[in-house]
Amino acid sequence: MQISKVYHRTCVVVFISLTVMLTSAYAGPASKYHVIKFNGTVLAINNNNVLVGQYESSDQVLHGFIKTPDGTVTTLDAPNSVSTAASGINTAGTVVGYYQDSAFTFHGFIYQNGTLSDFGPPGSHTSAAYAINDAGQIVGTSDGNAYLFDGTNYQTLSPPGSHGSGAHGINNSGMVTVEWSDGKHDHSSLYDGMNYTLIDVPGAAATYANSIDSAGDVVFEYRGFNTREHGALLTGGKYYRVEPPSECHDSSANGINDQRTIVGFCFHNGTRYAFWVTY
Repeated sequence: MQISKVYHRTCVVVFISLTVMLTSAYAGPASKYHVIKFNGTVLAINNNNVLVGQYESSDQVLHGFIKTPDGTVTTLDAPNSVSTAASGINTAGTVVGYYQDSAFTFHGFIYQNGTLSDFGPPGSHTSAAYAINDAGQIVGTSDGNAYLFDGTNYQTLSPPGSHGSGAHGINNSGMVTVEWSDGKHDHSSLYDGMNYTLIDVPGAAATYANSIDSAGDVVFEYRGFNTREHGALLTGGKYYRVEPPSECHDSSANGINDQRTIVGFCFHNGTRYAFWVTY
């Protein structure tokens, strides 16, 4: 079950770029894939093309990062943490994420104006903050359930029939992507403030919705019945596979911005590739 996903895997980036088609049963528009020139996992991209994510240093410590278009990289490490990940960023540059303390317990955080502070529902034992929109609304997971913070109050998000959930994306209209388990299978739904709409990738064994842009386009990681993982995009009511070269496998589409840029990763010969693609 991947409800509270963390990305604690090493990323080694190869400096190449190539043009391919979105391939699979979902025939999509021609798109140009580029490999990100950074040794890390990119988890989100904002409308200024600022990237956030996580990287592993030579001493095998996991750090959060912010990377601006001019190549400037800022490392984020929560105080007294053993690992940190930056998982969401809005247009203003406010970052949210999560870290593990010395007892390996997860905590959410918010980073703004140069200050990193704990963030999460009061009284929670474990938490993570995954995404933030331009209004400052934040989504994440706490003690096994998704939450939405509207700037004042926390709301638990539990799709009907769920046995655990996590919210990984929120757009500027307040629409939220929610991953959840029915106890046997993992699903994803879109929450519009009133109702939950199922958005599972057709034919997938498990679907994990990640980011959502202002147009309502959603990017995913999904698992096929052959246990392989793939990236996907939902746009205009249709699903497209998001996966760089045909040699890649086990991919994920993690983030999307309003300029129709997607960031994610895939594996090839045991090496992890970070990528971005426009559509």
